[in-house]
Amino acid sequence: MRIVVVESHLAPIVETGMWYHFGSSDETPGKTGLAHALEHMMFRGTSHLSYAGLEDFVSHVSGRFNAQTNEDYTRFYFVVPSRSLEAVMRLEADRMQNLSLNAADWDLERKAVLNEIDDSTTSPTAKFFFDLRGELAQGSGYALSALGKREDVARATVDDLRAYYDRWYAPNNATFVVVGDVSASAVFALAEKTFSGIAQRTVPQHPAIPLPAPPAPLTVTERAQYPFEVVDIAYAVPGIDAGAVTYAIQNLGLLINDELSPFYRNEVQSGIALFGDTITDFKERAGAVHVVYVVAPGHSAAEVRAAFESTLAALVRNGVSPDLVERVRSRLVADNTYARNSVEDFSEEIGDLYGIQGMSIAEDTAKTAAVTPEMVRAAAATYFAKPTAIGDLQPSGGTLTELTPPRALTGGASDDFASRTPEGAVIEPDYIRAEIAQRVGAMQSRVHPVSFSIAGMRVLVQPVRDNPTVVMHGFIRTSPAFDPPGKEGLGSTTLDLLNYGGGATNFEAEQKLLGQMGAVLNVGGRIGAVCYAKDFDRIVPLLAGALMKPAFPQNYLTIGLRQASESAARADTLPEYRFERLFEELLLPKGDPELRQPTPQSLGRVTREDLIAYAKRYIRPEATTLSIVGDVDPEHVRAVLTKALGEWKGEGPAQSVALPPIPLPSPALRAIVTGGDTIVVRLGQPGIARGNPDYYSLAVANEILGHSSNSWLMTEMRWKRGLVYGVESALQTGPDRGTITFEFNASPANLRAALTILRQQIRRMQTDLIDDGQVEGAKQTLVAQTFVRQSSYADIADDVLSLGLNGLPADYYQHVADRYVGVTPFTVRAAARKYFQPDHLVEVYQGPVGH
Repeated sequence: MRIVVVESHLAPIVETGMWYHFGSSDETPGKTGLAHALEHMMFRGTSHLSYAGLEDFVSHVSGRFNAQTNEDYTRFYFVVPSRSLEAVMRLEADRMQNLSLNAADWDLERKAVLNEIDDSTTSPTAKFFFDLRGELAQGSGYALSALGKREDVARATVDDLRAYYDRWYAPNNATFVVVGDVSASAVFALAEKTFSGIAQRTVPQHPAIPLPAPPAPLTVTERAQYPFEVVDIAYAVPGIDAGAVTYAIQNLGLLINDELSPFYRNEVQSGIALFGDTITDFKERAGAVHVVYVVAPGHSAAEVRAAFESTLAALVRNGVSPDLVERVRSRLVADNTYARNSVEDFSEEIGDLYGIQGMSIAEDTAKTAAVTPEMVRAAAATYFAKPTAIGDLQPSGGTLTELTPPRALTGGASDDFASRTPEGAVIEPDYIRAEIAQRVGAMQSRVHPVSFSIAGMRVLVQPVRDNPTVVMHGFIRTSPAFDPPGKEGLGSTTLDLLNYGGGATNFEAEQKLLGQMGAVLNVGGRIGAVCYAKDFDRIVPLLAGALMKPAFPQNYLTIGLRQASESAARADTLPEYRFERLFEELLLPKGDPELRQPTPQSLGRVTREDLIAYAKRYIRPEATTLSIVGDVDPEHVRAVLTKALGEWKGEGPAQSVALPPIPLPSPALRAIVTGGDTIVVRLGQPGIARGNPDYYSLAVANEILGHSSNSWLMTEMRWKRGLVYGVESALQTGPDRGTITFEFNASPANLRAALTILRQQIRRMQTDLIDDGQVEGAKQTLVAQTFVRQSSYADIADDVLSLGLNGLPADYYQHVADRYVGVTPFTVRAAARKYFQPDHLVEVYQGPVGH
């Protein structure tokens, strides 16, 4: 068994990953879908630890746990406080040897597995991508997704599952990855103690996967309820084990999707496609590249395909631009460094490389960096000579659903066990009970940024020395009220188009520079950047140019307005959009700024002059907050920002961006009638702003009422009565106002009873004095969640940004536990009485309402 440890001291947490080199492609005919089913059964536990006990453990330490089944592997992971590492290792060793696998548990779990299969085929667009994927890999273990065939799962027995478990779940077929706030030597010693007594087994060879080579492209043509025609030009390519050619194909796939490439110019900029995306889906023994375009109205899939294949032929004939190859190559090399910015991302990369591919990060980086333009051209000539399969998804009208290709294309099954309701008795060994008994008081956040202002812009800098990189997040506050009547969408379009350069550097030159650095910079309402620390000084002037003097190049303006207009024209056809829109219309008063929405007509009136005028007036330092996290010195950051942005100012007096408080609405109900057998329900009311001193008591009330798997709502509505499939309450807060929402899904027959119980539990929170132990437990959970969440540069940057946006002190996270000290059962009840409004809830339903 391979043990891989990476020390990362971002936060006092650790992620563990147990990777078994067994996936759905290793299954035998007639026994498909059982790798994924076995993944489910691993959470049913052993005689020592039940699923309810596992959930109890992770909940008490405020951790996360989940699993994923792929064609090539099955992965189980935990994110927990570092002190809980030994407990996780012991439970992994236990279920590697002693999985219960009894028939009664399988009868229960089979329903969940079958439900996943059924859900995967309810979307007609998902079905399209599944069908195309099957054609592309026909006759191999990669032809099916990890979910397998429904009939195989339906008739499977626990003996079938045990056969796979005994064959593949062995220490010599596993890699255990630990990334986080640990000592590597201590982890190795603990692993020796925990796993060394588990016996090895003989593990079968993985079956070969042949590449399909049909004489003519296979075709999949289907109709679906989606607003646009979609074409997928798909190529079967070698897998990861092919070595250098895989890296050349990866470079080519990303190059096709690049905004500076001839493919983007000839497809999207030409106007024949609205959007494009390239999905490189490499598995261990075979792969695929999907070139997907959304066809622009008035054009056809044939036009899109002809333009793509003409551009591809020119690339093969004339060679590949060295600048584009370098741009993609530099970013891919940088990605290996950026992965270390996140405990969870790096754990996943380490497990895949070491555990499945048998390769180190250094080897992966070297092979990525070795890709040349000639290698890319040769890969295009060899593997893209003709498509393996072509998919054409044609709109059929009617009620429309959202396009969802990524999961279907990759074929993996990612579960969400942490959100499920645990069933059965709580059975826990002594070492788990000891972990649960510990408190989080000893944990300490390392986040305490330095704060200052540049030209009225608030900047918060958090040094983190784990990696020579920098992450920058920012937010520009504007208001829909700033859009002139008849030009709704002007502000959002202006923000979107900030991303196309400014100052002395045009967009193409800026992108080339970013490519050389392997950096990313996105400027808009939300600002995001990641770069090597040594390049921070070069990124800031690019940001300053976009903020102070945006270019708004006409060619990209035309594309942006066309995309926004086509999306606005069809937004109402999407049930998800209509659901959100109806909720806003019921909750917010008439004339509220957030109810203003762009239309094709209003966007058609927007000119470049409007964008320039809007940017001068409303894109200003007083409305901007930046958070910068990484290997930086705060005083150096201040100097660089002052040089680049010190003269920034808006035109005219600053306008207030504050949103007005939401008045208490009258109770109201709206419904969207769709098919299916489940109704999705959202109830909502106004909440509070983040700076409200009652926030902490209300957060504890929300946690107890509906924001955990053992909440009052879950207990009364799911566990005791079985009225809902799931239920959750949410407290959302912002600088000016917030909302309180309750969501559940249920069968039509249980709807009214579920609504009655929900309101009863809200009123119970207002009348009963909650047990002091329950309040203390909720406080501990909320505090621990803060530490567990700060597991990446990006998460820390978001937390730091929220300090600036909400006017919270810079030392907030270091004293977060102190902020809950004054919360008692009495203050929780008082907050519930003051802020919960069960008689003023607005309600939106989606599903078979009235049936």
